[in-house]
Amino acid sequence: LVFCGIRLPRTPAPAPAVNLAGLACDPSLLHALWTAPPSDTPRKLMDFWAEMWAFWAEIMDFWAETLQFWAEITDFCAETLQFWAEITDFWAEMLQFRAEITDFWAETLQFWAEITDFCAETLQFWAEVMDFWAEIKNFWAEMLIFRAEVTDFWAEIKDFWAEIDPIVTVVFQSPPRLIFFEDKFKTRFVVSENGHTLSIPRLRMEDAGTYSVNINRKTFTFTLQVFSRCF
Repeated sequence: LVFCGIRLPRTPAPAPAVNLAGLACDPSLLHALWTAPPSDTPRKLMDFWAEMWAFWAEIMDFWAETLQFWAEITDFCAETLQFWAEITDFWAEMLQFRAEITDFWAETLQFWAEITDFCAETLQFWAEVMDFWAEIKNFWAEMLIFRAEVTDFWAEIKDFWAEIDPIVTVVFQSPPRLIFFEDKFKTRFVVSENGHTLSIPRLRMEDAGTYSVNINRKTFTFTLQVFSRCF
């Protein structure tokens, strides 16, 4: 019979007969039994089981080391996952920050767009105001031109009437006879005795204008300019 590489006898050897009653009375027999060599088969079985226990101990140590290794691998993977979780949280915060920055810049651009539209509307308003003032200036310029034309027209009319109706008519006789166009001219103008000189005493600004006189049936026209100061 072979068991795990060990050949066992088919029938075990009979154990030696021991007289238990004589052990106490025969010390030599007890000594011989105590010092008798053990059987070879039980020793081999003990060695086999010792080797098996050693083998299993090694197996258990191997599995213990393997489990320790896998525990370290698991811890490493856990730390790696923790690291990637922190990296993921970091990128999530970065993306959140980027989203907030994007929203901030969007609001800023919206604000500047509104400011630009407001400035454009303001410039448009001031452009319309300037156009309005330009129209007013043109209107007043046209009014001044019209007034100047009217003034020139009335000046021409006054000159025309001055030529038609002289302020004074001098008829040479002894003494010369003076015929004034209006009574106010009689008090404002003085003619010399011979009728050749016309003078205006106490000259005033409103005396400026165009005058004509009729002397001996001849009409003479002159323009009187009055200045407030001497240059």
